[in-house]
Amino acid sequence: MESYMNDKINFTMRVICHGRIDTTVMSDLFYLDQSDKTQESKVNPKDVLKSIDIISATRSNHAQYITTLNLHLHSPLSSLQLRKLFFFQSKHPIIGESAYTKLLHVNKDKGLYASLMHVSFLHPIKGTRVQVTGNEPQKFAVMREREYKFYQKKIERENEAMRKAGVDASEQIERENGQLLAYVLGQKDFFNLTFKVTKDCLIPRPASETLVKAAIDFIKDRKDTRLIDIGTGCGNLVISIMANLPSSAITSAAAIDISEAALAVAKENGEAILGKDKSKRIEWRNQSMSDVADGKVYDILVCNPPYLDYNQISKRKVQMADLGQEPHIALFAEDGGFKWYSVLSEIAPNIVKDEGRVILECGKGILQQVLDIWTGWEQEAIYKDVQGWDRCIVLKRTT
Repeated sequence: MESYMNDKINFTMRVICHGRIDTTVMSDLFYLDQSDKTQESKVNPKDVLKSIDIISATRSNHAQYITTLNLHLHSPLSSLQLRKLFFFQSKHPIIGESAYTKLLHVNKDKGLYASLMHVSFLHPIKGTRVQVTGNEPQKFAVMREREYKFYQKKIERENEAMRKAGVDASEQIERENGQLLAYVLGQKDFFNLTFKVTKDCLIPRPASETLVKAAIDFIKDRKDTRLIDIGTGCGNLVISIMANLPSSAITSAAAIDISEAALAVAKENGEAILGKDKSKRIEWRNQSMSDVADGKVYDILVCNPPYLDYNQISKRKVQMADLGQEPHIALFAEDGGFKWYSVLSEIAPNIVKDEGRVILECGKGILQQVLDIWTGWEQEAIYKDVQGWDRCIVLKRTT
C-alpha cells in the first residue's frame, strides 16, 4: 500500500481515443492553460501521466482516425482524472460511455476503451521486480478493424459516386481529419512539380495533366509561342507547360483568374518553380473569363473551366463534403455545367490566332456536348486520362 501511495508502482494503461494523435509531448497534446475552465475540470497532465506511447492511428468511418495509446501512469491511479484530462484538455477524448468520454457512433454498449495492460513493482520483502502483463481486450482490435473496413467502404462509395459525377477515382482527394489534405499541407504535386495551394485555389487533379501534355505536344517544335491560361488557379497549367519547354518555345504568357487571392498564389508558384526571370514572361491578370479580350492574340489557349452541375452535385452529400471545401466558382457552372464552354467559344475567335489551338478539359461523358458548342472549330486530338476517359480536347479553328 505504501508503494502504491508513493508512486513506486508502474502502471501502463491502453486506451483508444478519437482523432489522430501524432505527438507524445504533453504540452502539445493537452491544453495546459486552464484559466477558463472550472476548478472541477482542471488536471495537471504531469500529475496523472509519466509518459505516452503511440501504438497506432487507424482510419475511422466516424472519427476520421482513432488512435491507440499506452499511458504510463502515476499512482495512486484515478481513472476519473485521466478521463477528465483527455475530455476537457485535449481534442481526443477516450472512447466510451462513461462520464468524460465520447461515444463512437454505432459503438454503443461496448463500455470504456481503457484497459490496464502492465503492472510492475519491487517485491517489498525479496526486492525482486514483479511484473504482470495482460492482453489487450479483444474488443479493441474488433473496433479498429470494423472502423477501418467501414471507412474503406465509405471511400469506395464516394469514389463511385464521384466517378458518376465526372470526377474520376484518379482524382481522389485525400482527407486529414475531415479536411482536404492538400489544404492541410499547403501544397499539391502536379506534373512532377510541387505547387503551393490555399483555400482560394482549386486543388490540381491528375486528370488535368492531360492539358499540359497536349500543350507541350503542340509547342515543343515551335518558337516564340504566345500562351494564355484562362482560370489559372494556383498556376499549375501555365507553370507546368513553361517548366517543361525550352525558354525559346514560349515568348510570353498570360494567366487569368477572377480571384485576386488565387492569382497571388499563382504568381508565388511561378517565381518558386520557374525562377524570377522566366516567371516575368507571365502576365498575371485579375479578370473574369468573359472579359479577357485585350487586343492581343495567342497561339494557344488552355483552360480547365468549371463544368460541374451544382444542381446535380449538391444533392450528393458525400461529394459536397469534399468539393464544398474548394472555391465553388472554380468547380460549378450554370446551364448544366456548360456555361463557360459557351462563353469561351464566343471569345476565343477574338484572342486565338487563325492557326492557333484551344485546349480544354472536359468532364466525363460531356465531350460531344462540348463539340456541339464549339462550332467552327475542328477536333484535332483527344487525350485520355489514366482511367481511360476522354479528358482533354484540342480544337483548331476552321473558319
